[in-house]
Amino acid sequence: MLAVIYFGYVAYRTKLLYSYIKSDQPAWKDKMYKTDKELGFTPIPNSQGVLQIHSLGLGIPIRYDTNGFRIPINDNNLSSDLSPVVLTLGDSFTYGYATHANKTYPYWVGQYLEGTVYNAGMFSYGLSQMLILARRLVPVYRPNYLIVQYSPWLAARSLKPLAPVYCGRIPIPYFYYKKKEGMALYLPVFSTIVTELSIERYKNMPKGVADFISFLWNVGMPLFIYDDVNMTLYAFKKFFCFLPNPPTNSDYIIKNMPGVIKYTYDEIDRVAKKNRSKLVIVVLGDRHKPINIPYHLLPLDSIIVDAHNTLLNRLQVADKENYFRQYGHWRGSPPRLIDLHPNKDAHRIIAQEIVQNIKSIGKIQTERYY
Repeated sequence: MLAVIYFGYVAYRTKLLYSYIKSDQPAWKDKMYKTDKELGFTPIPNSQGVLQIHSLGLGIPIRYDTNGFRIPINDNNLSSDLSPVVLTLGDSFTYGYATHANKTYPYWVGQYLEGTVYNAGMFSYGLSQMLILARRLVPVYRPNYLIVQYSPWLAARSLKPLAPVYCGRIPIPYFYYKKKEGMALYLPVFSTIVTELSIERYKNMPKGVADFISFLWNVGMPLFIYDDVNMTLYAFKKFFCFLPNPPTNSDYIIKNMPGVIKYTYDEIDRVAKKNRSKLVIVVLGDRHKPINIPYHLLPLDSIIVDAHNTLLNRLQVADKENYFRQYGHWRGSPPRLIDLHPNKDAHRIIAQEIVQNIKSIGKIQTERYY
């Protein structure tokens, strides 16, 4: 009897997911991501596909190079190593969600500096993944400039054990406090299988009973059964204190965000200094209001670029409607707002502000330490 009830519950959740997949919602049309035991998920090197943002607009072509960095779809100069070398870390704002790769701020920074840019930004990432990537990538690529995103939500995202995704469970690394050592990083509590399932192939399949049964068998059942089992084990381990409890209370998260911010950016700065990279912190927001930057929590000798304030200053009227009209993604006739991430115009302004701040400190660094 319990098995029948559980199967019904799985079928119900599968129906909700199936309806979402078939609706006019953002979706990946190709397999481009894989499970990563440290990051939760990561791009598949040498993969490419399409991000379908909305039926009103064409899909955004996505391509990753041999090292998993996002590059323009027609970029054939994969071995470019012009100086200065720039490495960028952040979430969807740095990644350039809903924007072509050659219209994103990392790309424009490379063009303005006449150098090489490695864009390691990734949607849904937080400070925990950015720290792991800094430790993983900076010693290998030795960038002259390490550009790291600062946005208020990045710290809060890294105090939670699960990534903000629409489908399934994707555990991510999260911060917690140890009584003696202080801030510490705990790796994902289990590996996701969301990236292993062929969810994307159902996006444009004709909707029907046979299609739903196939979706239930190939996606819904394996996904929800796997997630339910692992989330049960996770709850068991938390209850018996076999792993550190990630904070789930919103008040606790708000209280501990300053500690996460200071720890993460100090650690990234330490990695940068060790490899003779100059840390550049770019402030990005998602609203029409200025960001209260916690300068006292950020490394004193880093270059802090308040790109969000620059975007606001470009507006004659800094209200919500004008902000998204200028910097959001619009499609159709009459135009409709289909995505709130920075558009190509915003990305270019962000890049100009970053380069202006870099140049203001003097000669551009081109020599690299090996």
